[in-house]
Amino acid sequence: MTVISHDAASSWGDSFPHPALMTILELSTASVCCTLRSARHMSELTKRMAMELSVMTFNIHKGKHAILTSRTLSRIRDFLASHSVDIVFLQEVIGSDPGEADYDQVKYLADGLSSQFCYGKNLIVDSYHHGNAILSRYPIVDWKNEDLSTNKYEKRGVLEATIQLPNQVLAKAFCCHLNLLRGSRRTQINRIAKIIDDQVAGFNGPFFVGGDFNDWQQDASRIFEEPTWREVGRESDDSHFLTFPSWFPSIALDRIYYRSAELINAETTTFGKLGFLSDHLPVLAKFKIP
Repeated sequence: MTVISHDAASSWGDSFPHPALMTILELSTASVCCTLRSARHMSELTKRMAMELSVMTFNIHKGKHAILTSRTLSRIRDFLASHSVDIVFLQEVIGSDPGEADYDQVKYLADGLSSQFCYGKNLIVDSYHHGNAILSRYPIVDWKNEDLSTNKYEKRGVLEATIQLPNQVLAKAFCCHLNLLRGSRRTQINRIAKIIDDQVAGFNGPFFVGGDFNDWQQDASRIFEEPTWREVGRESDDSHFLTFPSWFPSIALDRIYYRSAELINAETTTFGKLGFLSDHLPVLAKFKIP
């Protein structure tokens, strides 16, 4: 390293700082600015990099035991927490029941998981109501509930949420619970497909449709599984997962359809030591979001 003495500096006279030194300083400043720009660029690239996203659908049977009348909501919350899911579709969730201490089940579950949530009422009787809910680790920037009821006996709906993912991608999430009667169920499936089709154009993010389809004839698959749509059970196991009843799964009612995402893995999840939490088994899937 060359050391510049005071005398040498003085000999530059009016030329101090020396042009050579100014060049070094300018190059150093340019290098720092370039480094900062590169850091900002890398930060933006990181935000846009592919991320993993876990999605679950679970009919919680109003937080009661599948066979007995005991309450299961606290254990359901423990179950959800143990799986650390990013987005959860819930069906048969009580939003208000004056006769129950934990009548707002959605808030109870969301608070326990530190999640954002939205809730759509389907069945309303006086001050009691239940419906579908979406819990999300990430911000829910918009949501709405569409009434799908086709008769006065089965009050159904589809809950739609737009979710801001951390890689600057918006995701569309639809949670549904469909009719037991086939004819009206097919009408509901077509209505959901129409709602989604109206939003696909110009939207580059992933779509997820999860819920209790009550669709043992697989009508939903014939409508949804077009070239751009997939269902997690059929993609990972060549058939829809058997989810009902939870103690002897023999019917495929609960599903997650998706598009504009890459499936990593999917499975039905049992309750283990927590015992029977619902008459349905949850479906859990992990995706890569480009």
